Amino acid sequence: MGSIAVSTEVIEQPPSWQKSVHEYLAENDLKCQKATPLQGGASAYIWKLEGLAGQESCSRPKSHLRSVSQACIMKYGDETAKSVAEIKMSPDRMSSEARAMNSKVLAQVCAEEPSVEIPRLVGSTDQAVIMSWAGETDLRSAYIKDQNLDARDAGSRIGRWAAIMHRAGRGNPEVENWACSTRDSVLKLEEDHLRTRLSGDPNFTPEDVERAAAAFHAPDDVHTLSPYDFRPMNTLLRPGQDASRPRITVVDWEITGYGDPAFDLRMWVAEAIATEAKHGGERGLLEGFLTAYRQQAGDSIADTAFVCRVAILVGSIWEFLMPCSLWDCTEADGEHYRKAGREYIRAGIDADRNWLSKSSLAPLLK
Repeated sequence: MGSIAVSTEVIEQPPSWQKSVHEYLAENDLKCQKATPLQGGASAYIWKLEGLAGQESCSRPKSHLRSVSQACIMKYGDETAKSVAEIKMSPDRMSSEARAMNSKVLAQVCAEEPSVEIPRLVGSTDQAVIMSWAGETDLRSAYIKDQNLDARDAGSRIGRWAAIMHRAGRGNPEVENWACSTRDSVLKLEEDHLRTRLSGDPNFTPEDVERAAAAFHAPDDVHTLSPYDFRPMNTLLRPGQDASRPRITVVDWEITGYGDPAFDLRMWVAEAIATEAKHGGERGLLEGFLTAYRQQAGDSIADTAFVCRVAILVGSIWEFLMPCSLWDCTEADGEHYRKAGREYIRAGIDADRNWLSKSSLAPLLK
């Protein structure tokens, strides 16, 4: 199997539909003045809805709709990922997103670190969620285009928030039984891909391959609430009182479950490294994120075994997703990250603290 290719085209509606988005809303006793398809979302179809309301003629609406005064977002989950045709998805996965947005534990996390938010659930259907508008600029795009953005501050706020989430979720009865079949199937696909790629590399023995694959099966006692697809592109910004310090909203909770927090760190790290390498790393986005995470998480979460899993999984996701249009990477970039990924994997399986202390993961070791 080759590396996954990700399409970023704006798609008007799911190919399985024989209707418009307005007709879909009407089927669920909803209507809106304007529906604009958006580019974001590798797996889900996303629209900006303006003037959303319930159908006046419906006495028993199919969809509970909270008060809406501004534009909002609708995400629809089909049976296949929108941008990655090889990946099959559970069509009811949006219920996981609704569950996360309504959870007490995330409300607690946002209360403890109020500078970072999650969307407010507005309504839902069988395969869609409707949520509050959180802006249209993601953190990666802002990093590239807005030199006034205090990237270190943004990274630090999100890193602290993530550590609070991981601490609050560990052993929490509200979330410890949260399963996610879609995430499990994607991770199985990634693990199989990693095994195949490493087995073809003479620098990795069969024992090395097994040690690398073990990163996908961390012991249950390290599990906590994990959104999994947690990264700068899934972090939206809105203007705040200080232009350099925008409001931050973490989005995309559709494959949230109870699992290894190393998967959250690896997605953030992998994307941030690729972004800083291409657009300048002197602004401290990743360093701020990891330093704040380590300070808040402490040794109970961010121990050496955790850092080694993060290293292996960073290498794995580069094998899985590179090259792809997700991070504007060229073929040469993809080859670079595959090579760099093998170095991260080697350091992780060997628990090479000396190598890791000189890598981008160094702040996690302090």
